[in-house]
Amino acid sequence: MPRKDKKVSVFRTTDCDNFKIWWISDWYVYRKIRQKAVARADLQAKVVRELDMKVVSTNLPRSRRHADIKGWPDDDQKALQFSLELAHKSRLVIRG
Repeated sequence: MPRKDKKVSVFRTTDCDNFKIWWISDWYVYRKIRQKAVARADLQAKVVRELDMKVVSTNLPRSRRHADIKGWPDDDQKALQFSLELAHKSRLVIRG
């Protein structure tokens, strides 16, 4: 589900191997929330676009890979439905 500002934070990792993706998580995410990720959901941007949403670069100086998923429906039930669709089409990767 999106935050109240109707965004979901993501990192674009198309050209990254598994080690690099976990490094990005440790370097950026851990520094913000002080908790190591134990799993991630890998999802192609085209799945987001199929739901008429967008993956929009945030142009953060510290990370050219960071983006937000925007265009979430205002209706909470519809937003939940979109969240479930994204989860269904993602690949769960548990840190090993």
